Amino acid sequence: MSDDGDHVIKRYANRKLYDTVRRRFTTLDELAQLLESGVRVVVRDHNTGADRTDEVLAQVVSRQVKNIPGGPHQSPPKPAKSPTASLTASRPRSASCVNRYRSSPRP
Repeated sequence: MSDDGDHVIKRYANRKLYDTVRRRFTTLDELAQLLESGVRVVVRDHNTGADRTDEVLAQVVSRQVKNIPGGPHQSPPKPAKSPTASLTASRPRSASCVNRYRSSPRP
């Protein structure tokens, strides 16, 4: 990815992110806002210059998923009926099938 016209972010060893355009430290939430507004972001390792964009974008997506209602760390909504209620509701049908079998003429 080229740095021409991109919003360059430096990632330090302590995982802090420095926005070189705004000249201040930034957060994953602020990066998400930049991305949503259509800004191309490139994340470079401060020491090596290696591209860390994919790594940081994965963190941004992970954080957004965690904040969605019903996300992976929240309990799922309760079902309308419990599995036991479903089994209980199906029992009378089963009994009527058995009764029909018993009352049917045998050869």
